Amino acid sequence: MPLVRELAGAGIKLNVTALMTVAQVRQAITALRGGPAAYISLFAGRVADSGRDPLPPMTEAVQLMAADANLELIWASPPRIDQHLPGGRDWLPRDYGLARRPGQALARRQGSR
Repeated sequence: MPLVRELAGAGIKLNVTALMTVAQVRQAITALRGGPAAYISLFAGRVADSGRDPLPPMTEAVQLMAADANLELIWASPPRIDQHLPGGRDWLPRDYGLARRPGQALARRQGSR
């Protein structure tokens, strides 16, 4: 995270990826705060692979990021995650109140379509 902080401070847009815990998301938010627009990729598919429900950490991550308008959460998961989600492939995170502002979904799925 020190390198992320340095790069964000230099104005470089980043995608902090391969995160698997809310603690890592907190660290990334702190490192990116005050920098340019950036992405944080929480690997929901890997969370599900560990036998944990990915919805609670994704929801918490969105809530933590709500104060930082320059940050966007990417829901990173392969197609197999669909079996864990209500509604399968058509499920959207905003269905669970994961929107920062009305009409703007904060979390989005990547790699499943």
